Amino acid sequence: MTKSQSVLVTGGAGFIGSHLVEDLVSKDHKVTVLDNFSNKQPKMSGAGFEVIKGDVCDLKSVMEVTKAVDVVYHLAAVLGVEYAYQHPTETLEVEIMGTRNVLEGMRKSKSDTDCGDMNRRLEQHARARLLQESIWPEPASPAMPFLQPRKN
Repeated sequence: MTKSQSVLVTGGAGFIGSHLVEDLVSKDHKVTVLDNFSNKQPKMSGAGFEVIKGDVCDLKSVMEVTKAVDVVYHLAAVLGVEYAYQHPTETLEVEIMGTRNVLEGMRKSKSDTDCGDMNRRLEQHARARLLQESIWPEPASPAMPFLQPRKN
């Protein structure tokens, strides 16, 4: 994203999302945050962005906020592995149907909406890091005991 664009960040009140919002606002993008505040942190400080309390599981809300955006960063998710384990149906609803709703909103929006390439960038960074031999411990390292030779 080089020029100023209209950006939607789902889950923008969460830890990663709020930092992304700060970065986007600092680069003069028009940012809209869609979040249900399930993490119980409804305080978002700063100016330069609009906050909409809503849920990615509500297709009507998602369709409304995706109408006029250029880019969508979909970060809405259930918070915490333990919660996800204890609430599998809700987790599937948010993770799968929420993502479906965001994609449907993007598909039906009148603008040429682009799904933010954050995952692609993270994957490229991870692959580059994995290729650096210096990050891997020696095979006999206590950090990786399963790589130590077997004793017969």
